[in-house]
Amino acid sequence: MKGKFWVLAVIISAVVAGSAGYFACLYLGQRVTLGDDTYKAVEIGRNYLENGLSRGGPSPWVGDLLQVKLETGDPNYYWHYLWGEEVDSPVEENTLCWVIRFEKAKCPGHWHEVWIDADSLDVVGGMQCK
Repeated sequence: MKGKFWVLAVIISAVVAGSAGYFACLYLGQRVTLGDDTYKAVEIGRNYLENGLSRGGPSPWVGDLLQVKLETGDPNYYWHYLWGEEVDSPVEENTLCWVIRFEKAKCPGHWHEVWIDADSLDVVGGMQCK
């Protein structure tokens, strides 16, 4: 009887752990390895931020790459609104995006984040810590 109990306990633990991992990736974003698509998105994000932020003075503004993940979310067009740019055809919601975070070059410990549509590779949002 004790042997069956432990087998059942191990099976239940594995199911619970697997479910937790699945939902963590689903709702918290999926970490990805750097491949060709990722490098392209990182390059687009770095160039977009550097070009926009350099309006405030000499470069560099964008520091080291801190994080890249693929995530579904609602675009906020943060950088467009911040810099007074027009949004041609806004994407409404549930967009698969590269979420790319860079350290602020002139303020270590702080970051810029840019969201890039995974299909079109257009910048659709972001944020920054102050």
